[in-house]
Amino acid sequence: MANDLITNYLSAQSALLQEKSRLENRLVEISQALNQTAPVAAAAAPAPVVVRRGPGRPKGSGVKAAPPAAPKGKRTMSAAARARIAAAARARWAKVKAAKGEAPAAAAPAAAAAPKKAKRKMSAEGRARIVAATKARWARIHAEQAAKAA
Repeated sequence: MANDLITNYLSAQSALLQEKSRLENRLVEISQALNQTAPVAAAAAPAPVVVRRGPGRPKGSGVKAAPPAAPKGKRTMSAAARARIAAAARARWAKVKAAKGEAPAAAAPAAAAAPKKAKRKMSAEGRARIVAATKARWARIHAEQAAKAA
């Protein structure tokens, strides 16, 4: 029953599409006979392609939209516009660099004049004193622990 309805619908639709194309062709012939060079506007739009949808498919999936027109071209910018943008960018960076460069510029010569501090080294005598103090501290700690245990 349902298959008969679908078959009848599809056959009627194809018959109507054929009739439509036949009438559009006839309109073109009539307009040419009347010396009108512009064809009828309705003939320019392609009809959507109808595909039978299978079981479990949503209702709108049977109709496919007509293919889109040619894609839009890539946008281009004029040379003058690019030059204006580049000049504005250079001006912004010059302002930023000038703001940064004024405060450190005064301190930079003073820092460059002072020699870099040499890394401090511990003398052998100082190291020996630290080692002796550490050994004495641990000896005292061990002695206290031994006294508590005894």
